[in-house]
Amino acid sequence: MVLMVLFPWSDCYHQLGTSDWEEVETTIDVSEIREYESCGGESCTTSKYPYIRYSYAVDGVSYSDDDIVLFPLDRGDFGFSISLIHEYPYGSQTTAYYNTEDPSQAVLMKGFSGVLPVINMLLGILIFSFSAIVIFLIVWK
Repeated sequence: MVLMVLFPWSDCYHQLGTSDWEEVETTIDVSEIREYESCGGESCTTSKYPYIRYSYAVDGVSYSDDDIVLFPLDRGDFGFSISLIHEYPYGSQTTAYYNTEDPSQAVLMKGFSGVLPVINMLLGILIFSFSAIVIFLIVWK
């Protein structure tokens, strides 16, 4: 549980560093739902995550990337909904944000907007934990 709460924060810190990245027009090349499997002990669970690949050009050089945010969603959903594929459908034009120091690095959600789903997920865990403790204490008394 502790690792689940602490792990996203280093990635979130890097994500917040994208707030000054430059806008670029991009085309969505792939927009689909993918699955990942995580195993612990004797059981495995399969989860789904949005996979979006897009292409863009900076100073006449073409690039392609699949980062929605700066942390990989195939390690856990971090509160990101698979409905993102509806916001970024195949073939559509949208805005991405690229690193001016390394134009091959880009994200679809920059700065705080890319961290908000993680914060919502963690708040949900905290509220659930707090509620469980309160209910336990009420019943135990």
